Amino acid sequence: MKIIGILIVFFCTSQLVTGQELYGRFLDHEQGLLSSECYDIHISEKGYLLVSTQYGPMKFDGEQFIPICLNLPVERRIIYDFERDSKGKVYLLNSKNEIFTLVGDKAIFLCSRKQEVNEGVHWKKLHWYPKGLVIFSNTTYRHYSFKTKKVSFDPKYETMGFHKFVYDPEKEFPFERYKMIKKRVCHYSIDFKSHQKTIAVDHFSSSEAREDIIRFGKQVYLLINHELFEAGSETLRTFPHKNILFIEAFHNRIWLCTTSGLIELDQQGNFIQCHFPGQVIGGVAPLKNGGIAVSLNQNGIFIASNIHERQYKNLKPTEVAGNGNQVLIGNKSGELFQIRNSLITPAVKAPNWNPVAQLVGWSDVRSIEFIDNQWHICTMTSFYTLSKDLKSQKIINSNPNNSFNNFFYLKKIAYGFSWSDLFLMDSPISHAVTQVPFIRCKHTLNDSVVLLGSENGLYEYHYGAKHLIRSKLISKPYYISNIQQLRPEELLITTRYKGIFHFKNGKLLKKYAPPCISVKKSFISDGQIFSAGNEGVFTKPLSGSGKIPWTKIFDGEIQNMFLSHKTLFICIKNDLITREINSLYQSRKTVVLPNELLIGNQKVARLPVRIGYNVPISFDFDILRFDAHKLGLYYKLKGESQVAQYTEGTKISFEALQSGSYELEIFPVVDGDVQFSTSKKYRFIVEEPFWRSTLFYLLISIVVLLILLSVRLVRKLQRKKRSAERAKLESKLNEYKLLAVKAQVNPHFLSNGLAAIQALILREDNDLAAQYLAKFSYLMRKILNYSEQQFISIGDELQLVDAYLELELLRFQNKFEIRKSIQLNEEQLKNYSIPSLLLQPILENAIWHGLKFQENNPVLYISFEIDAHQELVIQIRDNGHGFQKHNTSEKHLSKGNQLISERIDTLNKQFETPVASLDIQSSPNGTMVQFTFNPKLYNTPS
Repeated sequence: MKIIGILIVFFCTSQLVTGQELYGRFLDHEQGLLSSECYDIHISEKGYLLVSTQYGPMKFDGEQFIPICLNLPVERRIIYDFERDSKGKVYLLNSKNEIFTLVGDKAIFLCSRKQEVNEGVHWKKLHWYPKGLVIFSNTTYRHYSFKTKKVSFDPKYETMGFHKFVYDPEKEFPFERYKMIKKRVCHYSIDFKSHQKTIAVDHFSSSEAREDIIRFGKQVYLLINHELFEAGSETLRTFPHKNILFIEAFHNRIWLCTTSGLIELDQQGNFIQCHFPGQVIGGVAPLKNGGIAVSLNQNGIFIASNIHERQYKNLKPTEVAGNGNQVLIGNKSGELFQIRNSLITPAVKAPNWNPVAQLVGWSDVRSIEFIDNQWHICTMTSFYTLSKDLKSQKIINSNPNNSFNNFFYLKKIAYGFSWSDLFLMDSPISHAVTQVPFIRCKHTLNDSVVLLGSENGLYEYHYGAKHLIRSKLISKPYYISNIQQLRPEELLITTRYKGIFHFKNGKLLKKYAPPCISVKKSFISDGQIFSAGNEGVFTKPLSGSGKIPWTKIFDGEIQNMFLSHKTLFICIKNDLITREINSLYQSRKTVVLPNELLIGNQKVARLPVRIGYNVPISFDFDILRFDAHKLGLYYKLKGESQVAQYTEGTKISFEALQSGSYELEIFPVVDGDVQFSTSKKYRFIVEEPFWRSTLFYLLISIVVLLILLSVRLVRKLQRKKRSAERAKLESKLNEYKLLAVKAQVNPHFLSNGLAAIQALILREDNDLAAQYLAKFSYLMRKILNYSEQQFISIGDELQLVDAYLELELLRFQNKFEIRKSIQLNEEQLKNYSIPSLLLQPILENAIWHGLKFQENNPVLYISFEIDAHQELVIQIRDNGHGFQKHNTSEKHLSKGNQLISERIDTLNKQFETPVASLDIQSSPNGTMVQFTFNPKLYNTPS
């Protein structure tokens, strides 16, 4: 029963290596591919990947598929074939037997099958040559001439009923075809005039295939009747591959597109691999940097970034080592394989000296090293050597009870260690030298010392010692997963969870922290550090300014990783994936093309040199890297200040840039790696806003000048107006003064004064008459003198008032009393001014209309004072009977008061502010007239 169980385990766990396929990814509906049924595939002149599907052609810009040729209706957009001339011009052949040229994303009609007489003719493929196009159909060849722009055909190329192909190297392609003279002969052949040889074939097919010719130096490969021939050497060579639809040659490979897979041959025609077995291949196209794009008739598009990067399924690798061009791979079954030119072949089967261990899976290869011109192989249960040519083996230690983990040499003595013991390889494992704490890796420093990395820290073992000692490099109990010696005094030590330590001369040079939770292996090669862990493989350059981010070059949980001859060997699950280092970290040429430029809301073909102020700018780019999983942009905008920023996707927008000159440099970001070797530069100028332009300042200057001129003109007009108003006011004041003079020297006053003088003379009171006449003449002289002045001092006005009152007392024979209250000092009387000839009419009204009719002690009150508001108050009051409506003289009184009131209003207008006021109050007990003057007025010079 145990044996049966062992056999069942062996049967379930052992699988054959199923293939060494191209390593890449499939593109499908997630990238916008309309259909998984794809036909031909092509690379345009600008670098877009062109694909024909059952719903029309599409282009892949690195992120998504975009339909093209939308100027054609759907039924005319089914493209069978793409063909490109030597200048990059692309020709399209559709299902309606029409040929177009591709200009931008539009299809421009070239020719069609209208002149065909036979309706059963269907055009299938195109072949360009300098004079025109060869059109392959199911019945014959057609020729389209670039000169005549017409389609023609030659009967000798008729494919219906012909019996012989003729290859003549002296004649131009395509091959000639001939009919046999005897109609009933059913013998089909291919005549190679270059070798004077005829090959018989069973039949000629006229389906989807086309004839083709490829030259590699002196080698010439011919595709005739779905078969491949090599006619460049002395002997004609045939190939076993059948059902070949067409052939392509690039990247030093020959690719046969067949109905049952993609066959890969080297330049000498040696078979390498059949990819996608059982599938119809619609087309292949070369990608830059050594990649390939494959169109599958039912499974979409496949992209491989490098044809040398392969995936070997079910290999179950455990160790990889190299010596020169020889690379050995050990697997879990104890087998050894070698890889040459992407071909993996068995090198050594598992040694048969331990069959039980093989059955239970204990024979996996743990370590491979090339020492002293021979291979040293350590498996879980054995340790043996292998000659360089892999032909002879020598067992050193083999025991089904052993559990070898690795080995090392000190003083040419082989030591082995398990998970817990260190022992000599040439003795049984039970004779342990010492115990070791779960050793995971080792590295021999010199002939006497070896470093051992364990789950509990880094240890040293010295030759002849009985114990391990903890290394001074890393004294803490870190989980050590890998050790690499870079130079004699330089080490790279990888810990599982604490990062990567770079030591030089025993001192820590630098510490790296890869973006993984668990790091399984790291190493440095050509100035680049690589790290593999639970989240993939990452790399970054050792030198460079600033913080350079890690770049993920492989996604997925990694079991192990090896480096040999510039090739990374990545172990993931049961598969081995090879990737060339140069294709990983060296700058690949990535094409960046502008897809759409928006200035504001307007699409433009080119970025203008000058852009308006505050106008939004939007860029949309295509990044033609078809092997990338994630694309983005990194840009630098240089202007008044420099801005550098990474943006996901392929769009960049600027809402509002300040005015000035700018330089925008754009770099593609492929899977997180900025491709600084490829950039796109734009230089433009954001114009100054109008309010900062010279024209604006000129207009502002003109406007300001006009405003100043207008203000000056308005002020001038205002001055003229004020001058006119002042002149008018002065005219009115003069008029009022004349009226005042008239009022004071009115005929009634003059006649009364003269009558009084006459009466005194008649009474022969000559002295009194002379005195009266002198005062009368003095009053007339003062009135005439002050009438020429607008303002006089209070003292002068009081002298005029006194002269007038003396005359009135003489006339009325002192029948009324005058009481004065002058509360001003001499300086104020001299310096304060009031309007001239203002008080005499009020006094006259008080005497003639108030005191004249008062028989009971008539009194005239006059007062001058400065109130609490620093205003001059003049008050004239009598104790008469007030205004009498029945008195005929009231009309004269009201007119006099009106003149005085208008004079006060004119003064206020002249000063443009209230400087004087008049208050008149009358009652049966008397009348009071009060003048109030502002300091602005009474401080006015007289």
